[in-house]
Amino acid sequence: MRIAALDYQVGDLTDPAELAKYTRADILIVQPAQFWGRSDLESRLAPLRAAKPDLKIIAYFQSKAIRIAWGENPRETNTYQYDLFQAAKPYWCYTTEGDTLMDWPGTAIIDFTNPAARQAMLDVFLNHQRTSSNKFDGIFWDYFNDRLWISPAVTGMEGEPDMDGDGVPHWDDEDELQAFRDAQYDWTHEMVAAKGSNFIQIANGSRALTDSQFAAEFDG
Repeated sequence: MRIAALDYQVGDLTDPAELAKYTRADILIVQPAQFWGRSDLESRLAPLRAAKPDLKIIAYFQSKAIRIAWGENPRETNTYQYDLFQAAKPYWCYTTEGDTLMDWPGTAIIDFTNPAARQAMLDVFLNHQRTSSNKFDGIFWDYFNDRLWISPAVTGMEGEPDMDGDGVPHWDDEDELQAFRDAQYDWTHEMVAAKGSNFIQIANGSRALTDSQFAAEFDG
């Protein structure tokens, strides 16, 4: 049995107790910006690799949204977050009333059904994977469902979700829903084309639980 762990805020990896906690897992999912984007982060992954060389370290990736705060800080705060924000910004989605479409407070949904949006974001990820000394073994897509889900915590957003901007609400637009699902396949295939089939891909979300054909695309 392989044990997976996800930690959005990794602790001090120079602390033996912290290292011991993480190395109990076989797969560790982390936020890339804790290892990419600043020169002082470049040595951060080394203790994990040394402590457990066969540990698979997976990069969390928001496949459908971007955090707005990432674009509000200077680029030198974290180049990965800033560059990913800039790549995604031209592809923000809006509601039927023209409001920024959010699924969580502080995020903006991006039109990942647009190949240019996926490529722009993928380019940022791949550039940091290539140039950083911290190399990940795979990607954790967040998230892949069969349709958008909007958190009840999102308040004050006017209108209904409308990713393709045709005036038809997302949940009533069969063309938009199909494009939403198809683009998830596109994400995974484009990653295989870029990194090969040995680059681990894990899907968050409920779609893989009910769609066996889709589930077969992933390692977990």
